Amino acid sequence: MIRRLYAIADADARRRLTTYLVLSAVAIMLVSTALVLLIPLIRALFSDDPAQALPSVIAIAAVGLAAMTIEIVSGMYGERTGAVLILRMHEVIGERIMRLPIGWFDSERIGTISALTSRGVTFAANAPNSFLRPVWQATVGPLVVATAVVFIHPVIGATMLLGGIAVVLVWRAVRAREQRFRLRSDQMNEEGTARVLEFAAAQPAVRAAGPDSLAERSVRAALREQRAAAERVLAQSNRSMALYNVVAYAVLLIVVVLDVWQVGTGELDAPTFVALLAMQILGTWFAVHGLPFGEGLDMSNRTLDQIDRLMTAPVLPEPDAPARPVDARIEFDDVTFGYSADSPVIRGASFHVPAGTMTAIVGPSGSGKTTIARLIARFFDVQSGAVKIGGADVRALGTAVTLAQLSVVFQDVYLFEDTLRENIRLGRPDASDTEVEDAARRAGVIEIAERLPQGFDTPVGESGGTLSGGERQRVSIARALLKDAPIVLLDEATAALDIESEALIQQGLADLSGHKTRVVIAHRLQTIRQADQIVVLDGQGRIEAAGSHDELLDASPSYAGFWAERSGTLNWRIDAG
Repeated sequence: MIRRLYAIADADARRRLTTYLVLSAVAIMLVSTALVLLIPLIRALFSDDPAQALPSVIAIAAVGLAAMTIEIVSGMYGERTGAVLILRMHEVIGERIMRLPIGWFDSERIGTISALTSRGVTFAANAPNSFLRPVWQATVGPLVVATAVVFIHPVIGATMLLGGIAVVLVWRAVRAREQRFRLRSDQMNEEGTARVLEFAAAQPAVRAAGPDSLAERSVRAALREQRAAAERVLAQSNRSMALYNVVAYAVLLIVVVLDVWQVGTGELDAPTFVALLAMQILGTWFAVHGLPFGEGLDMSNRTLDQIDRLMTAPVLPEPDAPARPVDARIEFDDVTFGYSADSPVIRGASFHVPAGTMTAIVGPSGSGKTTIARLIARFFDVQSGAVKIGGADVRALGTAVTLAQLSVVFQDVYLFEDTLRENIRLGRPDASDTEVEDAARRAGVIEIAERLPQGFDTPVGESGGTLSGGERQRVSIARALLKDAPIVLLDEATAALDIESEALIQQGLADLSGHKTRVVIAHRLQTIRQADQIVVLDGQGRIEAAGSHDELLDASPSYAGFWAERSGTLNWRIDAG
């Protein structure tokens, strides 16, 4: 575990961790030394001149005081080291998450990250201070004492040493068996967390579905499995502790019987017997009460396993010297891509979006419209072909340069649990308050700020829960206006909005577009007709046709059918009104 913490830690954290470990080791050695000094002390007390015990008393007091002082200092240092490691682990996890492709984040992994960052990191970072030191005291201390006794009484010392090794081996064996149960329990915890997060996020749909919905049954099943796994772990833990305690006390019994036998044969005098008995009882007490802290080490190691899996997950490669786009045109060159290698979503797609023009992407549900926008933003890398911006492959541009060219307005708008102002400022973190408020005005967010109790400085709640869907869309548009990138990616989402929100959003989008290059996943007929180019996807992720509205009515049966269906729906709504 220590080696893995060193791998995560930066120079400052490694220095602190090393200092803490050295202090802890010195404290344990001093405590062991004090125990060994009991032998000359008790011998002196049983002698004809008890005053001879004074040097031993002074030595034990000095060693004990030094051990206590170092113990206190190392404990305080361990707490500060834990705090530094927590910060470092969060930095490492955050940096890695930023480099992982969006497709990596399924519900189960989000649940894992949630558990990892909320309690797992704290557990692992504090493991040296909270768990490692008691385990060292329970193993290293008694073994050091036993080694010292070898030089005083070889037979008893060797028996103590072998018995201590046997106790440690049994401890490792029961831990290994228990670990298998805990791994299964951890998997059930992750699954349960993921299902609960899904259940909480989908409350409107769940409540509309009524009692005993599929979501409710899924959560109940996951929680039942979680409880069953926890009960199996508890049962195995109790069995392990019972076995371990039996072995530890059996070793103590064997050693005490040997002590008595050695006294009976005259090989061991009474004072030394008393001293050894005290040391053996204390050593057993340390072992019985200290080694169970190994469970904390196991839990910490499982957290570090999760961090290892996170750190070894494949990331998008970044160029050493990123290219630069010459303009804002977009090209798809024979692109094939699938979220899994054997199931392509986009197949051999090629099209060109000239700089400063608007291209609408249309097609049936599941045809790959949103995937095209994600590939432009380099949320994923293609399996074959190339996506280019300004004449350069996005893989040569790198993620940072690619995203700098884009303002993105997708259907799923995420707002952080921060103020309205800071959620808009996310579009350009160095923007002034005046610039933020100007973008808000152009996106129709001013009226939202005016009705909030603290205006722009009002927290919007977790995931923007205090705002409606249309209001969150307007905040997203304000972000894009503030960023003012040369390319706009827009996934229209107006079907479920009220008339006022739709009008304000369309006004904001018109302001956003200007002379920029625009790729729109289009749902509104007006947007489609206004496009310079329309790309039609079939149900298999292939481009069936591309051209203007009038051209496609003649050249693409799918588009003609799509247009007739949408036009008929619009007329039906007007007539029904």
